[in-house]
Amino acid sequence: MQPPSGGVRSGWNGRIIKLTGYIIPMEHDAAGVTVFILAPFVGACIHVPSPPASQLVPVSTAHPYAAECPFEPVTVTGRLATARISTAEVGFTLNASKTGHFSGQVAPQVARSGLVIAAHAQVE
Repeated sequence: MQPPSGGVRSGWNGRIIKLTGYIIPMEHDAAGVTVFILAPFVGACIHVPSPPASQLVPVSTAHPYAAECPFEPVTVTGRLATARISTAEVGFTLNASKTGHFSGQVAPQVARSGLVIAAHAQVE
């Protein structure tokens, strides 16, 4: 069972932020991924127990991202919203205005400490 959603910063609702994490593709078209979950570590979606709801962020984008492989590290900029969706227990959603490949190391302390992914966001 997934831990209850905690640490969701409702004060960030509607703000433009930048998050880095790993893509879990959900929907795509011929040009690339259009809907994905941003996760703090590879395999987060199949990990048992799954990460807290505040660490998995569903992302939608009008500009498909041509992912080279599943679980690709990316940086996403967009408008954050607190939300619940039917397919997963989440605390946030993000409407992306920009998605780009990330070549550094994605915040390993998030996976080890269980900190919420949004605690590591940069507010634009």
